Amino acid sequence: MKNSVSDIVEKKFRSLKVHNPREAAEYAYALAVIFKNQGNMRKARQFAKASIDLFDENQGKNPNDYAPQNVTIGDVPMPSSYIHSGVVKDRLKALF
Repeated sequence: MKNSVSDIVEKKFRSLKVHNPREAAEYAYALAVIFKNQGNMRKARQFAKASIDLFDENQGKNPNDYAPQNVTIGDVPMPSSYIHSGVVKDRLKALF
């Protein structure tokens, strides 16, 4: 059976969470968008909160630290210039 995009992205998120929480925050953002688009608001909120928490826990020290590490994740484009908890809150405010 073929894994769905959300399954693949979620597996990568879980593997990154321990070793690269900053990148895991981007994966959580992508999962929030994926689940929102699928109409699964419970999971969308769960991953939006995870993204916000991870970004808050791993704040950058200079502007370059806020540049996305990925262009897209699971067909979800990352913000082009900066991503941090404030961007996630703004883009996913409909979930809260």
